[in-house]
Amino acid sequence: MSLTVSAIQFEPEFKNKERNLKEIESLIRKSAQKGARLIVAPEMATTGYIWNNIEEIKPYAEPIPGPTTQLMSDLAKELNVYIAIGLPEVDEKTGICYNSAVLTGPKGFIGSYRKVHPYAAEPLWAKNGDEGFKVFDTDIGRIGLVICMDLTFFESTRILQLKGCEIICGLVNWFGEVTPAQLWITRAFETGCPVIVSNRWKSERNTEFAGGSSIIDANGDVLASMDRGDGFILADLDMASIRKEKASKPKRVKYGFYNELSLSTHRWNPIHFFSQTCTSY
Repeated sequence: MSLTVSAIQFEPEFKNKERNLKEIESLIRKSAQKGARLIVAPEMATTGYIWNNIEEIKPYAEPIPGPTTQLMSDLAKELNVYIAIGLPEVDEKTGICYNSAVLTGPKGFIGSYRKVHPYAAEPLWAKNGDEGFKVFDTDIGRIGLVICMDLTFFESTRILQLKGCEIICGLVNWFGEVTPAQLWITRAFETGCPVIVSNRWKSERNTEFAGGSSIIDANGDVLASMDRGDGFILADLDMASIRKEKASKPKRVKYGFYNELSLSTHRWNPIHFFSQTCTSY
């Protein structure tokens, strides 16, 4: 079975959710017209990324399921596609915010994921993801979601692999490195799972984002990539070959081991990680 997948790349306008959702919808529709069945949009695609505190982002965060989830569910049903998109989530019971992603499909809302490994300014407003790494069963394959910094850690995608993931969707706001990033390629090669990376581009609050959205196959080969600009890329994945190869590889590592690893990545080098929020705007 050949599966056409797409990675969307665009420049979200900071704090302009209505405009961003219109741009995302347009790119999703264009991807679907070209035959894409799985479409991935960037991390924090609805709002922009760099927030100084929870008070600043709270008006733009929403529950999951919520308005954006419903919009993407309706779009997925209409177009008969699967959509992964990043957004800021607020837990209605606790008021705590998360950097999250949702997956929708032709039957509606499938599930959500909360980013486990925070980066840079995120600890100023978001709690570490507390629901683990998830794999979602769909009619097109077993899909796992990771968000940006998660791809820096081999255990993020390794856990998905051990749970039977067949396709990894990487929703990112990547900067400070030439893209396609070697880490993206490494995660695909070591897990035997294709990785669809959707990145934003251009600048926000003194930070220049890298673009370079990519579709990387299970061997670590880049099938398609996009340097700069708004748009999308497409590639075909041979799902039968992916499943055959994965079935032949033993699962030797118990993923519970990874619970002991540090989740607070912003503590590695606070001066570097927080520099983007130390300037008065």
